[in-house]
Amino acid sequence: AAAARLTRHFHWLGFNHRDYYLCHLFARPGDSEAEDLRIIDLQRVGYHLPLSSRWIVKDLAGLHYSSFGLPLTDRDRLRSCAFYSCGLRGRKRQLKWVLRKSPAIARHDLHLRQANEQGKSSPPKVAQAR
Repeated sequence: AAAARLTRHFHWLGFNHRDYYLCHLFARPGDSEAEDLRIIDLQRVGYHLPLSSRWIVKDLAGLHYSSFGLPLTDRDRLRSCAFYSCGLRGRKRQLKWVLRKSPAIARHDLHLRQANEQGKSSPPKVAQAR
């Protein structure tokens, strides 16, 4: 619920994260009652006002895809979508787009992992000290 509300507010302000997964949400340790989440890896943030549905769906699909590594049920994931939408019109259509985009992200992620395992991806260049 906290992640969905934070994401909704983030999008409402006109921001999107081009690489938005659960690992880019930081939960501050401490009081378990407080929902103190922060978005990290901000160099990937874009600003578009109004924010198009393309960016919203991409961000939500990234969150949805990354949630498969957690012990969540499908009902939990749908509840999260409801917290994000909060009665907005077109919620069913948006959910369909997210559910269609999530497998595409999974296929892309699998392709990148396989390319890395086969050594097709060159390691990043590191500056040498002189």
